[in-house]
Amino acid sequence: MRKLKSTTKAPIINTTSISTQDFIQGRKGSYRVIVKCRAGFFTIQDVPEFDVTYKGFKPVDLLNRWKKGALLSIQFRADKPAKKAKNDIDPSWLTVFAKKGKNIVTMDEEIMRELKVGDINQIWTNTNLYSQHQYAAVNSSNWDSYAFQMNTKKSKKK
Repeated sequence: MRKLKSTTKAPIINTTSISTQDFIQGRKGSYRVIVKCRAGFFTIQDVPEFDVTYKGFKPVDLLNRWKKGALLSIQFRADKPAKKAKNDIDPSWLTVFAKKGKNIVTMDEEIMRELKVGDINQIWTNTNLYSQHQYAAVNSSNWDSYAFQMNTKKSKKK
């Protein structure tokens, strides 16, 4: 008997002003980021393929890779399907994370679902991700709690 993987995803609870989209949808693909360098201008970097194909890779890992305040945008391009349809066009780069000033403007659900309170408290404290109201809405109790999906409360044993 073959066990089927559950395809249900935890619902996103978002009390912030961050808009969400669902472009990644668990698909494999390429990532590129726009970061601000020390000189103050923006550079585009492609994430190496060996990082993306690593077995434990999650898109949320890209948020912690650069210095605080350097990451501005993450873009995603899905891999081409094996069989190409007649009128199929090449996939284009889609923005799955964008920061404008101190505000996070948009974020993909795949990134939101895996983002933890500790990640926000270390790197994103001066943005609209850092919200005690959001943490309370998802029952987060420590840095290892999820920031945008419901956390189960553990009962204390006496």
